[in-house]
Parts: sequence; C-alpha cells; structure tokens
Amino acid sequence: MAIIGQQMYHPIFNFDTQEYEDACPIPPRKSGFQYVCKCNHTTFHTMSEFKRHIKNKGHVRYISNYLENMKETEEFVSLIKQQRIEIGLLQQKLALLTKPLAKAETTLSILFELD
Repeated sequence: MAIIGQQMYHPIFNFDTQEYEDACPIPPRKSGFQYVCKCNHTTFHTMSEFKRHIKNKGHVRYISNYLENMKETEEFVSLIKQQRIEIGLLQQKLALLTKPLAKAETTLSILFELD
C-alpha cells in the first residue's frame, strides 16, 4: 500500500443541527491519501483508523469546540496580518532613517581622514 500524499482532515458542517460532524473522507476498502487531524495531529489513511480516531475523547472534544477553535484561528490570522503590516511600516521607517545616518557616517569618515 502506497501513501500518495498528506491532506488535512476537516469535519463537515451539518445545516440541520448547526454543528460540525465527522465524515470519513476515505471511501470503503480504499486508501491512498494520509489524512492529518488537527485535534492532536493524528494521522490515518484507512476507514478503520478513521473510525478508531473519531472515538478518541480528545477528538470528540475538538469537534464539539470546532466553531470556537475556528474563530480563535481567524482572530490569530487577522492578528498576524496586522503585525505583518506594522512590521512593513517599521521597516520602511527604518530604511528612511538609515539613509541619512549612512550619509552622516561617510561625511564623518571623510572629515576624520582630513585631520
């Protein structure tokens, strides 16, 4: 059995119950892709491994809190974007301030050479 690649496992949203549920991404008696679950980075590539994994207490807790986890993740992503913007602005300010400093250093070195 050859493992083709690795994919992240994501539960599906049930619109009737308004909750996330587990749905096996692997067809019966097939394998190939290795799936990684975010609950504790467990990997599985067969349906039996998937069924065993979703019974785990940690996974059940992860699915019940999936919506909150996603909100928290979105908040972190937006925070990272804001911080990258701030870093870019600070780098621009630093570049603007280092140009006159470099000119002053060259002027000072020329003046010290004349003495």
